[in-house]
Amino acid sequence: MLRRFSVLLLAFFAFTPAMAQNQQPNRPNTCAQFMPLGKLYYGQGLIDQAYIAFRSCVELEPRNTEALQSLGRTEARLKLYSAAIEHLKSCIGVDAKFWRCYVTLADTYRLQWRGSSDRSRLISLLDEALKILDDAERVATTPEAKTAIFNMRGTIYKDRSDEAKAIENFEKAVALSPNEVNPLFNLGALYFATNKLDKAIEVLKRAVNIAPQDVEVRAYLARALRERGGKTDLTEASDQATQAYNLCGAARCKNAFVIGQYGIILFLQNNLNLARPTLEQAVKADTGLIYHENFYFLGRVYLQLGRGKDAKGQISRAVLLDVGNQLYWFWLGQANEATGEKDDACKAYAKAVQVAGGAGQYKEAERAQAALKCPAK
Repeated sequence: MLRRFSVLLLAFFAFTPAMAQNQQPNRPNTCAQFMPLGKLYYGQGLIDQAYIAFRSCVELEPRNTEALQSLGRTEARLKLYSAAIEHLKSCIGVDAKFWRCYVTLADTYRLQWRGSSDRSRLISLLDEALKILDDAERVATTPEAKTAIFNMRGTIYKDRSDEAKAIENFEKAVALSPNEVNPLFNLGALYFATNKLDKAIEVLKRAVNIAPQDVEVRAYLARALRERGGKTDLTEASDQATQAYNLCGAARCKNAFVIGQYGIILFLQNNLNLARPTLEQAVKADTGLIYHENFYFLGRVYLQLGRGKDAKGQISRAVLLDVGNQLYWFWLGQANEATGEKDDACKAYAKAVQVAGGAGQYKEAERAQAALKCPAK
């Protein structure tokens, strides 16, 4: 695949109209030609092509810091971590005040940690990332630079499960750049994750006002609103989720999170005719098996439609993705009951009670156990 893109890229520069017009077929390529193309490809998500363009630029101008930073960032996306680290360190060596290379290097260590199959063994990568951000802060002079540093530091602390320090840094980023959508989104998402729903909704509404075309921000606001569950929240959540879904391309949308939030709200509104195909679209789009909510709610839809076997399949996937969710275990028990599998239902209800904290913590699951006359453990 890379070879094919290399050939295409060389063909592009060998036969540009300007060169044909000036009859200069042997004119050498320059970094200035490759950089705009690399940025275009990167912005379109065509990372392989972007890599070729940025690599060509660095080969032509090995001390071009913008090219080194762009290549390093692209290599990190391609999981070429060693190469990315080498190019980003070279960038800092060329210009120790070019803060973007520090931030990208810190993010590369973070991505390497996230991509590891044994994160506990490589936790030192996050420590190294934080040290690099300290170096970045010492050379940063502009609000833009400091915002990016605080935002990345907050992201790393979130990965370390240090929510307090993550919130502190996201709040600093927002204070420096109140009209920058990324820190607002990160702060709102973390407020949501720590059950600060009112703050989450306030911040996410600001983010939507700043970036009304950002479908993920709208979908996250919809999620926070439905989770709060006030009298008007579901109506507002429906409006935000519908706009996000339509902006994403509706039936052509490939964003599993955006599709899922729309489908979940359709289910909560008891619109099963639309909820079913929408949630089916969401789980199909979720090739990385990330959004367990989508599987769970699709299972709930199937249960209401009398499709117990299908319900069990989807809720089982949700359980595998989030084994500590007592609600998923309870509804897996309901699906097992729907398919006549009493023993499996009893096991699922018992697990729901266990996850909830033991006897007396999940009355509905205990009532289901009693109704089935499940054996005492």
